[in-house]
Amino acid sequence: MSRPSYRQIARILLAILAIAAVCWSFVLGRSVAISEQIAVYQVLQNVSGIMFAVFGLWIGLLYPGLRKRVFERSRADCIRSDERDDDNQVADHLLLPFFLSLAILLLTLVAVVAHPLLRQSTTLVAHKELLRGSSFAVLSGLALAQLWTIFSAMHMTEALKGVVSRQSTRNKVANRIRQNTKEGTSDGQ
Repeated sequence: MSRPSYRQIARILLAILAIAAVCWSFVLGRSVAISEQIAVYQVLQNVSGIMFAVFGLWIGLLYPGLRKRVFERSRADCIRSDERDDDNQVADHLLLPFFLSLAILLLTLVAVVAHPLLRQSTTLVAHKELLRGSSFAVLSGLALAQLWTIFSAMHMTEALKGVVSRQSTRNKVANRIRQNTKEGTSDGQ
C-alpha cells in the first residue's frame, strides 16, 4: 500500500476544514436574518455568473474544438480515467469549474426566488432558526465551492501564461532557424 502524497494529505485537510466551516456556519447562521443572507446569496450569484462567463470564454476561445469532442465522448470514455487523453483532461480541468459555477448560479437563483415564497408558509416560519442555520450552511458551502473555482481560474491562468511563454520561445527559435537557413542559402549562392 502506497503512502499518500502531500497533495492528497492537503486535499483531505482542506476537505475536513471545509466541512468544519459549513458546520460552524450552521451554528452561527441560526442568528443571521434571512434578509441579510439573501444579500450574500445575490453577491455569490453575481460572482458565479462572472466565473461562468470567464470559463465559457476560455473554453470557446482557447479550445474551439473542445465542445465538439466533449459532447462526442462516449460514456465509457468518461468512466475509464486511465485511458483519457490530454484533450479529455483539459476538458475536465475547464469544464468542472465551469459547471460548478453554473450550479452555484442556479442554486443562488433558486434561493433568492424561493425566499419570499417560503416566508409565506406558517409551518416553516415556526422552524425559523433551523432554516436560518441550514440556509447559512448552504451559503457557506456554495461560497467555498466558488472560492475553489476562483483558485482554479488563477491556476489555469498561470498554466496558460506558461504555455504562451513556451510557445513564444518556440516561435523565436523557429524564426532564428529560418533566418539562419535563409542566410546560409543566400551566402552559398
